[in-house]
Amino acid sequence: MVVKPKKQLAPPRWTFKTEKKVLTLDLPALPKAKGNRTLPRTDFLGKAGIVLNLKHKNWHFYGDQTRKIPFREDIPNCHLREEEGEGLTKPQLSRLKKLLMEYQDTFNPGVEATPYIEHRIDTGNAPGDRVWVTTHLKSNKANQKSTKFTPRRDGPYIVTTQSSLTSYDVADPNNPKVPLGTYPFFSFAPMR
Repeated sequence: MVVKPKKQLAPPRWTFKTEKKVLTLDLPALPKAKGNRTLPRTDFLGKAGIVLNLKHKNWHFYGDQTRKIPFREDIPNCHLREEEGEGLTKPQLSRLKKLLMEYQDTFNPGVEATPYIEHRIDTGNAPGDRVWVTTHLKSNKANQKSTKFTPRRDGPYIVTTQSSLTSYDVADPNNPKVPLGTYPFFSFAPMR
């Protein structure tokens, strides 16, 4: 519920009353806007403590998920309106036109969606590579010795299989069928 502006400053201050909260925010006026005459800035939702749930088409106040308020209207699709870009200068319009022409096949409606990228991290290691492995021996508390800051390079070992995106199983080159352990790629140093 919009009450009234306190003063006609640029931008005017508006007082909003929502549920249990009263907010005073600056909202710049848009004289050529149709329907809405003010523009809430992006910090409006944060200051108001409003959390939008676009999937379920409702919103609630931060910390109170029991009272969910449905949207009054469906959220419009992000299509260009006829009056879109009226405020652009000629150089901006020409840059936009050039961009749209350059990526015409991407922006045309009816084009099949681009599939998600399959993420791969090139660690530089592959099965069969010979590497040194940085290991940490177990600390000996009885002798008051800590090996936390004294890593040791062991090897050479052979990379046998890739366990995950960034970790590999290693084995002794003389007995490659028996894995010695799984290590992350950053603990490897290539054999020279």
